[in-house]
Amino acid sequence: MLKRLPLFIIVLALACWLGWHVTKGLIASSLLAYRQDGASRALAVEFAPSNPAVHAALGKYLLYRAETPQPTEGLASLQRAASLTPNDYRYQMELARAYAANARTKEAGDSFQRAIQLAPRHFETHWAYANFALRAGERDAALDAFRQALALSGQDRAYRAEVEQASAQHAYAALSGAYGFDLGALERATPATAKAQTHLVSFLAQRTSLDLALTKWRTLAVADPASYRNLLFKLLTETQQANRWNEANEVWLRLLKHEGEAADGLLTNGGFERQPLNERYADLTNGFDWQIEGHAEVAAERTELAAHAGTYALRLRLVARFATPFHHVTQRVVVVPNATYRLRFWVQARELPSEVPYLEIADATAPQGFRLTAAFPRQTDDWQEQSLRFTVPATTNVITLRVCVPVMATLDLNRRNTVWLDEVSLERE
Repeated sequence: MLKRLPLFIIVLALACWLGWHVTKGLIASSLLAYRQDGASRALAVEFAPSNPAVHAALGKYLLYRAETPQPTEGLASLQRAASLTPNDYRYQMELARAYAANARTKEAGDSFQRAIQLAPRHFETHWAYANFALRAGERDAALDAFRQALALSGQDRAYRAEVEQASAQHAYAALSGAYGFDLGALERATPATAKAQTHLVSFLAQRTSLDLALTKWRTLAVADPASYRNLLFKLLTETQQANRWNEANEVWLRLLKHEGEAADGLLTNGGFERQPLNERYADLTNGFDWQIEGHAEVAAERTELAAHAGTYALRLRLVARFATPFHHVTQRVVVVPNATYRLRFWVQARELPSEVPYLEIADATAPQGFRLTAAFPRQTDDWQEQSLRFTVPATTNVITLRVCVPVMATLDLNRRNTVWLDEVSLERE
């Protein structure tokens, strides 16, 4: 037993030393967590002098939070943190930012490069260096670093598309702020993948470079369906806001193809056979599909209960008297000025009041200048075809087709008050 006593004493001493070492680490961590002043950070360093986190915390406090900043001492603390863990890129990043904040450009650049060497596949290291190089006036380094950062963006799969898009837009905005609109710089900062190119086209479309954006878009391959779809949504918005209706229609037809759909002649989904795309995608606010909106007194819906052809038709049910007109089913169509068209549709009506619903055709941008209507019958035994021939004014290049119901001050709710619409078509003569 006595022979084992020295070994027991050694083990006990080692355990006490380890316990005290752990305790000091816990004390240091507690000081950082619960006290935010410089004294607590200095005391934490005394308790855990080999812990890089306490040196980094003290350094950042002295640099950024002390009433009287102490850059020399703060940098020394961050240097100590980086030297204690030479393979941890995070402390190199903190040191690089501190150098940059204190106008020590060369040391900052060296530390950023060291961080990139330690973590070459991390978005953060390249992104931070790109922004530093941009502020430092190092154009080539900034462009190359942004390109590498954008290639690595969106590594979190849960938010990949959003992060990639946001990172690209921030990078292009920063570059444009520094160099003005420089297409060469933007292209150099963009990875060569088709997916990355969609982000550049989206940026160009918003920066009064719509012609350039459309030209580049026409050459793009579809590498990522979601990114390409979002680009089409953006181009639809920008072309329509610019009254570029032919280009908007071109984008719309590409979107239909992307979704495996096709236009029914000049109209989209004229037979109401599928759910409108704007109901499928909340981000699609500007398109050339049916817009079927809610109304308190008129129930408008696609239904399988009756159809002239196919499976679905549009049904309107007048369910209450109302003082505001219904015009909540619409579709825009691009047309040719001075051209003559014929609108055809099939309708079935059941016990409608005297104020019957109707189809309206009007200039989408100036409805007061061009407007025609085609009234529905009040009662039909079966489906009836209706048509309307019209010539587009010279100043009109996009029309709105609208299903309307006039104000119903009186309504017999014991009647069906129902109308079905199907197979709406528009042809140029």
